[in-house]
Amino acid sequence: MVLVVVVVVVVVVVVVVVAVVVVIVVLVIVLVVVVEIVVVVVEEVVVFLFSKSCSGSSSRSSKSSSSSNSKKCVISGYTRTNCRSGITTSDV
Repeated sequence: MVLVVVVVVVVVVVVVVVAVVVVIVVLVIVLVVVVEIVVVVVEEVVVFLFSKSCSGSSSRSSKSSSSSNSKKCVISGYTRTNCRSGITTSDV
């Protein structure tokens, strides 16, 4: 009789531990997804606000093949030409 009680208690403890681990994993996954969404939204807002201080074309960050001396604004993966303020560089 004591053996049955011990087995039941061990099974219950194992089930509870597995359930807690599953809940923690699901919460971590949800947290990562929420953080990714927040990062994307913040990046878009920053780029939108940053675009007001720059004029000219905008493109996703990639090595510039042009050899012109025009300055470029660099923020959060975007490059913009003819920048009036912000971080500037001549070679992105």
